[in-house]
Amino acid sequence: MPNTLAGWLQVHPTIEIVSRDRSTDYTIGIRKGAPNAIHVADRWHLWLNLRQMVERYLATYISILKQLPISEPYQRYLDQQRPAFVRTNGEIIASNQKREERIVFYEQVQQMRREGWNISQLAQQLQRHPATIRKYFNASTFPERGIHRAKKSILEPYLPYIDQRLQVGCENGLQLCGTGLYRN
Repeated sequence: MPNTLAGWLQVHPTIEIVSRDRSTDYTIGIRKGAPNAIHVADRWHLWLNLRQMVERYLATYISILKQLPISEPYQRYLDQQRPAFVRTNGEIIASNQKREERIVFYEQVQQMRREGWNISQLAQQLQRHPATIRKYFNASTFPERGIHRAKKSILEPYLPYIDQRLQVGCENGLQLCGTGLYRN
């Protein structure tokens, strides 16, 4: 790719300023094809870079941040939020298995990091995206997934009825909907 870009820039010698991201391939191609061009980052890439750096920084200190007290107004706000929908036993088991797999992966990344592997080597060896590796590489403790609150649902008015029906053992969707095909 660097050679393709360099060739294109050589065919267009009037280019003086090039907007690019942090890709090494673009840097090499621009230096070869337009060695005197000024490299700049556009607003979108600047915001992207800032967001990524803040995420990396916070990922390093997430365990400390979680120990900080929550302010009274924010705690009231959290208490008023709708809890997540109840999950089936199968979903809970699958979720726990995935979490265990992520823990094993985190420990593997940390072990390889202690052995001197860098992020790009790990990404290639473990066949994962560098951003995923970076998250586990920079984390001081296992990065738990955040709690996602359920959004308001069109089922909201019917939840008491659905809960009541589930309590008596009704798990058939057609019966819950009351389509008339099944009567209980």
